[in-house]
Amino acid sequence: MTTWMRITGLCAGASALLACSPADTGVAPEATDTDPEAIYAASSTLWQNKNIPVCWENPGDDAAERGWVEDQIAKTWDAVSSVHFTGWQACAASSSGIRLHIADAGPHTKGLGNQIDGVDAGMVLNFTFNSWSPGCRGQEEFCIRSIAAHEFGHALGFAHEQNRKDKPGDCSAETQGGDGDLVVGSWDLGSVMNYCNPAYNGNGKLSKSDIDGVRLAYDTGLDGLVVNRFDDQCLEIAGGGATDGAAVVAHPCQGGDNQRWSFVKRADGYHQIVSRGSGKCLDVTGSSQENGGRIQLWSCSGGDNQGFTVESGGVTRLRAKHSGRCLDLTGKSQDSDAQIEQWDCQGGEDQRWSLKK
Repeated sequence: MTTWMRITGLCAGASALLACSPADTGVAPEATDTDPEAIYAASSTLWQNKNIPVCWENPGDDAAERGWVEDQIAKTWDAVSSVHFTGWQACAASSSGIRLHIADAGPHTKGLGNQIDGVDAGMVLNFTFNSWSPGCRGQEEFCIRSIAAHEFGHALGFAHEQNRKDKPGDCSAETQGGDGDLVVGSWDLGSVMNYCNPAYNGNGKLSKSDIDGVRLAYDTGLDGLVVNRFDDQCLEIAGGGATDGAAVVAHPCQGGDNQRWSFVKRADGYHQIVSRGSGKCLDVTGSSQENGGRIQLWSCSGGDNQGFTVESGGVTRLRAKHSGRCLDLTGKSQDSDAQIEQWDCQGGEDQRWSLKK
């Protein structure tokens, strides 16, 4: 089982840690250099039940420290989404959910999201910092709160931001713990999940991207609007149709079911993009391999022309498995009901998409 550990590469040691201001904890202001739709998650690990039980395996004379953890999660992930971490009592042998273990060791989780459901010591937190990160001594509350925000991000299914392939060259933090498969938006320096964040665990604050990410993953259920960044219009089934062969176009966003799409992970690692209104899939007509192949609605078949990667390399693109080509706004048209097609991936705004509620 993969362990997702918080290393001491940021603000390690007493003098460096003191430079990480333990000011307000909670939600951070929006960073100016990040994409507000950024998300980096392992989609198969997202919890189906949004009320996630939490218990303590070895509580002792540390009620204050345990209270800091619970309060910090209430101020961050709980406060900005429909997810609620519940219980916070001593574990029973049969307790499910997140089993918290207190130890003077590197904080970590033994997996992402529901991979730690009911796992003994599924999350380890440090309250004393005698052997690990002694620079936290004297600032225990700040460190405990900041680390908890990061580790509970893993518990929600979020991977380390510095693992992303679009990480800039000046981020030298080591990759750790593996990758997410759902990559939307640009790399986020301010994420609480980013070891290159200049603040220690983001000072325990969620970035705007963290907030939008958890809302997308849990509130929208990966079932939202797909917005083209060139014309700010939404992917829509033309005329609200539900028949095989209905055209897929760009249309002013209005939030109807014919503009809402769910990204469903397939066994081959690709996603099928399913219409909420019809239950049918985005499809490249006739499995065309050519530029200009038309995107349509079709009954979900599992074919390669219905499999898409959600990828980011400074832009967010939807790439078809069978052709390697990207969803594209035909001719960079800004007209209502412009056809969506596939085209060689080139990173222009007409191939950049955002997922929104």
